[in-house]
Amino acid sequence: MTTVARAKTSSFLLVAILAILAPLALVAGIGIGRQAAAPTPTDAPGSPIAITSVPTRIDRPGRYVLTGNLELASPSNVAIRIEASEVTLDLQGYSIRCTSNAPDRTSFGIEAEHRSGIVIRDGTLEGFYAGVFLRDTVTEDLYAPERGQHRVERLIVRNSTFIGIRVEGRACVIADNRVIDTGGSTAHPDAFAFGIEAIGPATTIRGNTVVNTVATGAGESLGISVSESGMACIVESNNIYNERQHPGRSIGVWIGGDSSATIVGNQVTNFDWGIAGSTPTRWVYKDNRLMGCVVPVLLPYFESAYSQNPPPVLRGRWQDDGGNVSIPFTKWDPVEHPPTP
Repeated sequence: MTTVARAKTSSFLLVAILAILAPLALVAGIGIGRQAAAPTPTDAPGSPIAITSVPTRIDRPGRYVLTGNLELASPSNVAIRIEASEVTLDLQGYSIRCTSNAPDRTSFGIEAEHRSGIVIRDGTLEGFYAGVFLRDTVTEDLYAPERGQHRVERLIVRNSTFIGIRVEGRACVIADNRVIDTGGSTAHPDAFAFGIEAIGPATTIRGNTVVNTVATGAGESLGISVSESGMACIVESNNIYNERQHPGRSIGVWIGGDSSATIVGNQVTNFDWGIAGSTPTRWVYKDNRLMGCVVPVLLPYFESAYSQNPPPVLRGRWQDDGGNVSIPFTKWDPVEHPPTP
């Protein structure tokens, strides 16, 4: 074969190969004669998924972020419903606000049910019936959380009409949040108000500021409540205060149901009862500062015949480990309690 013939044959082969490869290259997104496009952040593996409107559902594990402030107009909807475990929701400093002013509204900011490993952080939830509500296995007569390991941190939750933050589950953390101006719901007669409520064992409630938890009518106001099944819980270094009294009973820290807790280093101001609990509970309290509370520490049976001589089965269930200080409340101290942010 001549040199010219060999060259022509090679050219035909090259053209044929390119003709075969070009469609494959286009399918693969490579292209002939141009460089591959760099993946955008939303396409890159592990990149967060943006939430740009509410109401919305999260139905698969992963990282989710807000990219702007959002509003929910409905008085009875859920802004973000989480329907998967292992979800991290980072508000990135933005806010989700319910714009309804109906006092009987039942809207939720962020809600999940029977999930594990949910993390919610860094933003504001405003104007909901409940800001954060993570449900687990709780019925009328049974509080037995099965899931958990949730973490709710560094949120501002303001103007919730019933509950600021409620977390049901095992081994959860509620930390460094500011829960401001909770209460006023007319969805229930004499509706209670809860700043932070936890149900389930081994939960830590630490470093939160809870301001102005005021129930409706004769309802009870509870700054922080370990309501049920809270074995081995820790309530530590929280600042809980009300700027005003109100008709219903108010409690700074409540330990209820079949719970046990360590209550340490908290400051509680201007409540009827500073620290209190129900009969089945066990708790240790130490280094708490109780200011202006009518009863700084209310042990079960405080007002009954058992108050001075409880039966043997109850002795030792509530242990004062020292360092607790009760201070009469004389006036509002703007240094001790700066204005509500």
